[in-house]
Formats: sequence, C-alpha cells, structure tokens
Amino acid sequence: HCTEPGEGESVSVARDCDLGQGDDEKDGEQKKEGGGLQNVDGLYATGPLEAGDVVFTEDDAPDAQLGRSEDPNCEIVDGGGIMAVVATRSIAEGEFFTVLPSDNESDDDDDDEMDSD
Repeated sequence: HCTEPGEGESVSVARDCDLGQGDDEKDGEQKKEGGGLQNVDGLYATGPLEAGDVVFTEDDAPDAQLGRSEDPNCEIVDGGGIMAVVATRSIAEGEFFTVLPSDNESDDDDDDEMDSD
C-alpha cells in the first residue's frame, strides 16, 4: 500500500496469521486443531471486567452472537424487565464473551440474539 503526500487519507490493516507451516507449537502454545488461517467472529472485552459487571443490556446489545462454552464467563439475566449479559467471573481484556450452549437451535436464537427494538 502506498500513497503520495496530499492524496487524502489512507487506512492500512495488518493481521497476524499462521499458515500452518512449521512446528506444531507457536510461542509455547499448541495450535488450534486444523491450523491455518482462522477468522473468529465474536464479542470480546475491551478492558478488564469483574464478576457481576454488566457487559451489555438488550438496549445496547451489539449485532453479534455470543460464543458458546462449557465454561462460560457470562450469563444472560433478567434485570428487572431488561435482559442483560453479566460477567460470572473476572474477564481479561481481549477475552471473548461466552455463555453456556443451548439444548437446541431454537433456544440459541432466544438466548443469544437480544432484540434491541
């Protein structure tokens, strides 16, 4: 990417990637199964949170689904008529928000996608 001075604004984006070539370990950590490039959609903490902190409410919910985990860091609660996602433990900056998996697909739609209407 190259721009000449005075041509206007420019934005460059760089991403770390692992092409799955080389050792099975990178920086002392085991690679994810499948290796290669992986894009992950999800919501993550932009700063540290403590247990009990409200992550977001249905009124300000982003348009994205929460990740699933058998060891979640959040739960969905009814906060007096307003649904909220609340931290169940300390969450570090950069950690993705997760909730327990639902029993079936129709429950996923009800629990994950909070309507902001």
